[in-house]
Amino acid sequence: MLNASIERFVEAAKDGEMLTVVYSGGHDPGSKRRILPIRVAGHLLYARDHSSLAVKTYRLDGLSIVGDDFSAPWIDETFQGRQPVSIIDDPNVYFGSWEYVIHKALWPALGVTLREYVDKVNGKVLRAEAKRHGHRYVAPKYLAYALSKHPILDFQEGDLFFSARNPLLALQVVARRKLLEVHQIVIHEGAGEKVKSSLRLAFQLIDDEFSEWLQTGVVPAHAQIDAAKSYSEVLRFSIASPPTSIESASCPL
Repeated sequence: MLNASIERFVEAAKDGEMLTVVYSGGHDPGSKRRILPIRVAGHLLYARDHSSLAVKTYRLDGLSIVGDDFSAPWIDETFQGRQPVSIIDDPNVYFGSWEYVIHKALWPALGVTLREYVDKVNGKVLRAEAKRHGHRYVAPKYLAYALSKHPILDFQEGDLFFSARNPLLALQVVARRKLLEVHQIVIHEGAGEKVKSSLRLAFQLIDDEFSEWLQTGVVPAHAQIDAAKSYSEVLRFSIASPPTSIESASCPL
């Protein structure tokens, strides 16, 4: 039954067909949703979510294709507008434990943005003082970095992230299409040589997967592609095709 579903998803991706499915995972498990399949990679389905137009991943073993009249509630499409936000006292500390260095200019790409807040604590005192003296009250405000529970990620072509532990390893955003294409660049240095050579491994994945990669350093092996599938007409000629060992490439000597 599962193999039949996989074939159905592959056909839908080729034909551009939108499907109604029930998903057992995500923020609203057991609900119906409409998705536009893009591709199957291992145990995952990449699909554009109809409610947000975002590309997401779904575990194939948690998906069931159903009809619109199937007796399950539709996904709550207002979920994205109710995201709780937490203030980050020091983004350098927040990103300090990540496996890749996150430069300040790239904080917004990972959803950490500078926002304006009303100072409610001091505001009460100032409001009382203004009322006592008959002055117009103006609420005090302050700026702080914040992150929502499900941040809006915004990676752009050219974004470059260097490993915090390995100076010979970096990740580069090469292209944005239906999926994000990221190249893992492994620099090799020969003994006594001034010229460095580099190896590129290419991956096509969604923003959430890339964010997790930057944080954990775990390579998303299911998303690796060969040169023929690359979006880049220039860099594809330098891509090493599978089955290159990701483990050995990740840890150059």
